[in-house]
Formats: sequence, C-alpha cells, structure tokens
Amino acid sequence: MAKEQGQLVEEGATRNIQKAFFNQSDVSCVSAVMRVEPADSETESLAGAMYRPIQHPSHPLNRRLWIRLRDAVFGPCPRTLVEQMAVIPGISVDEAEVLVKHGVDDISFFAAGIIDFPDDLPMAKARFELLRNQAERLALISRTGQIAYLNSAKGVNLSPLYDEGIYTVNQLLERSPKPQGVTEEVWTLLKEEAVRLKKGNSL
Repeated sequence: MAKEQGQLVEEGATRNIQKAFFNQSDVSCVSAVMRVEPADSETESLAGAMYRPIQHPSHPLNRRLWIRLRDAVFGPCPRTLVEQMAVIPGISVDEAEVLVKHGVDDISFFAAGIIDFPDDLPMAKARFELLRNQAERLALISRTGQIAYLNSAKGVNLSPLYDEGIYTVNQLLERSPKPQGVTEEVWTLLKEEAVRLKKGNSL
C-alpha cells in the first residue's frame, strides 16, 4: 500500500503467484507448467490448471497445441476458466466461453496484452480489444484499489472524496454518509459499481 499524508491511497491485492519461478533465467525454455489437484472427479478430466510463462520461452507451445493439451487433461472449455474470464465487466458468459475455447483463458495475461487475437476467433477484433481494456482496468483496480479506475468515476471530480480520505474502493464501501460536494447520482453509481466488483473479485 502507499500513503499520502497519512491517508491510504492504494491497496495491493493478495493473489497466488504460481508463475513467479518463470522469472528465473535458467527456465526460460519452459513452455507451460501444469498443476494437478488430488481431487476426485466424476469425469475422466483432472482438476487443476496450466500456466503460461511470464518470460517468452525459447520453445513456446502454439495456441492450438495449448488448447488440445489443456482440454485433454482438464476437459473441453474448463468451467473454472470460463468463470474467471466472466468477471470482466461487460462480458457475457457466451463471450467468455468463446474466448476460453480459443485459448484466451488467463485473465491476467489477457489484460497484460500477452495473449494475441486468435485468427479464428468468431468475435470482432474491436470487441476483443474492448474486453481486453476492461480486463486491464479490472487488474488496475485489483492491484491498487483506486476509485479513479472505476467506470463510474470517468469525468467525475473526485476531489470531494479525496478531501475526506476516500481514495480506494474499500474506503468507498466503508463510508456511509455521502461526502459534501458529491451528487446523489454519482455517489450511487460509485457505490453500486464498487459492490459489484467486490462480489466478483478480491480487492
């Protein structure tokens, strides 16, 4: 977190970093890592996940091979991956499924622009980029907690909130009376968006 004049202005998100070892130079040739959970399943598919390297590997898996390997082990279009992609603001479940089916199955890598637009994706590239922008904005909110990244904060003078020490989504949710200088409409929109994000993500 960061502080300015004793006020909390950013909140770091807590998340698992199973991919961190890919930063080591001596494993840059690893194309993917698979995690298998010791969980019983009613199907032949296993529970777990595949992880991409943060650094571009010397011998990367091409997208089609990635999908075939992922689906062979974890089943076609794994539900957990669809659910993860479905938290992107404005995305439909059908769109999340289409992305996962075509190998766009990691929201953090999608947000970072590491996963390219699949040439056979039945989705307009403009829509793909719009969803990527929303994923990037969501990642910024998750990392910093700043209300400035909320859609409902666009074009809004946030000075009245800052003057009362409200910089982050959590501070916004904890605040009950509306600060002076903020309209009822803006306050309601900010609160509603913060609640939706809180329900779908760890902020």
